[in-house]
Amino acid sequence: MLIRLKKFLSLDRYDQRMLIEALALLIWARLLLWIVPFPALHRRLSHQRVRKIAPPKDAPYYMSTIERAAQYVPGASCLTQSLAARWLLTRSGHDAALRFGARRNSAGKFEAHAWVESEGKILSRSIPDAEFSPLPSASSDNEK
Repeated sequence: MLIRLKKFLSLDRYDQRMLIEALALLIWARLLLWIVPFPALHRRLSHQRVRKIAPPKDAPYYMSTIERAAQYVPGASCLTQSLAARWLLTRSGHDAALRFGARRNSAGKFEAHAWVESEGKILSRSIPDAEFSPLPSASSDNEK
């Protein structure tokens, strides 16, 4: 624990702030997924506006911040991480879309996965998204 605290304190102020914000967003997303039906949450998320500011960092930076913070949030599934990442990206001026995919694993069991795309690039690194067949989008998700 002390090593993690030293590592956190060695980060610059911006990275510290972003890591704390990512942790808060992950906790918020996890709680919302427990109490709000996903369709209602997704509808609300679809109406979130991209800030028209110059993003201080590139989109992969925000996704990696979410993935680092997710190590400390129990139940931070791909959906939880994707929701938090989309919120963080959108608030930072990036256009981001929540995507879903499905597949059958080697045992024939159905699996689903969520990820975020920004500027046509998949940002999630947890599971190779190419292994999942993308599902059609239910909303515009900031697409033009």
